[in-house]
Amino acid sequence: MLSFLAGGLAVGCLILIVQSRTIPPLMPAVAAEAEQAPAPPDPWLEGATEEKFAQIERHLRGLDVAMAEIGYRYGELLHAGQTRNWEYAQYQTEKIDLALRLAVERRPKRAKSCQPFLNESLPEVLKAVKAKDGVRLGGALEKLHAGCVQCHQAENVLYFKESVDRIKERAAPPERKTMLIEPAELQKKLKQPGLRILDTRAAVDYAKGHIPGAVWVDVKSWQDQGKKEDGFHDAKAWGEKVGQLGIGHDSPVVVYGSSPTDTARIWWTLKYVGLPNVAILNGGWQLWAKEQQPIEDAVPKVEAVKFEPKFQADRLEEIDSLKKSVQAGKVTAVDARGSEDVEAILETELRPLVGRASTV
Repeated sequence: MLSFLAGGLAVGCLILIVQSRTIPPLMPAVAAEAEQAPAPPDPWLEGATEEKFAQIERHLRGLDVAMAEIGYRYGELLHAGQTRNWEYAQYQTEKIDLALRLAVERRPKRAKSCQPFLNESLPEVLKAVKAKDGVRLGGALEKLHAGCVQCHQAENVLYFKESVDRIKERAAPPERKTMLIEPAELQKKLKQPGLRILDTRAAVDYAKGHIPGAVWVDVKSWQDQGKKEDGFHDAKAWGEKVGQLGIGHDSPVVVYGSSPTDTARIWWTLKYVGLPNVAILNGGWQLWAKEQQPIEDAVPKVEAVKFEPKFQADRLEEIDSLKKSVQAGKVTAVDARGSEDVEAILETELRPLVGRASTV
C-alpha cells in the first residue's frame, strides 16, 4: 500500500503555498534569522503557474515522499498501540488517512484500489483506538496489513509485504528473555493492544470463569495434529489453528492453565511456528485465582486472521536424527509421557534401540 498510499504530501505542500497565512508564526529566534537572511538570488520556482506546479511535483518524485510519510506514521501507530498511547495512536491514524486521501486526490487512477483501505480498514483501526480496546485494535491492525497487501497486489506493486513486515519488526517489542510472566505483571497488561491470552483448561472450567480477554484453546486438537505423520510440518493446519485464535506474528501471547503439561505444549508449539513473544503465566490458573486477580465468564469475540507459520526447525527433533544421536551416545532422551504409556512400549521400542530405558 505504501507505494501508492501517497501523494498527500505533494498536495499538502501546495495547500501551504496557497494558504500561507494560516501557518503559525515562527519562533522569535527563527524569525530574526529569517529577516537577516538575504533573498536567494535565483528562485528555484520559475515560469508560469503550471510550470511551477510541475517543478514541485518533480521535487516530490511522484509518490515517493508521501510514501515515506505514511511508512513513518504507520510505524508510529504500531508503537503507540503497543504502549497504549491512545491519543498519539489516534493522531497517527488520522494523519495516515489524510495523507492517503490527498494522495488519491493527486492520483485519481489509484482511487479504486484505495477505497477498501480508506472506507473499511482505517475506520476500524480508528474505532478501536477511540474505544481504547487493545484486543480490537490487534484484530483491526491485522486486517489493515491484509488490506495493504491486497491493495498492492491490485496495483501490481512488488515486495510490499516484506516492507510491512520490516516496519512491524521495528515497532515490535523485543523478544521476552524469560518464558514466565507473573500474575501482577499480566494484570497490568490486560488491555495491551493485540495481547492474546490462551486458556488451556477444560472447556467446562473455562466457561465457569477465566482471565479477562482469555480465549479457550483446544489442547487435544493441537496434540492430535502433532501426532499425525508429518503433523508438525503441515503449514496449512497450523496456520488455521493459530489464526483462528486471532494471533499474528507480532501478537504478544500469554498461556496459562491448570496442567503444566498442557500449558507447556501450547507454549512450545507457538514458539515452534515462529511467534517471538510467548510467555507462560507463573503459577497458572491456581495462583491467579489465589491472588484474587480479575476473573470474568464472558467469552470474547475473536476474529480469525491469516497466519503463516515460520517453523523453527531447531525446536523439533526428527526421529531418524534422534535415533542416530542416541545410538552414538551424543544425547540423552527424556520421556515425558505417563508411566502407563511408557511401560506398554518399553520392551518393544526403547530397549531394542539403546539396550535400556528410563523415564523422568
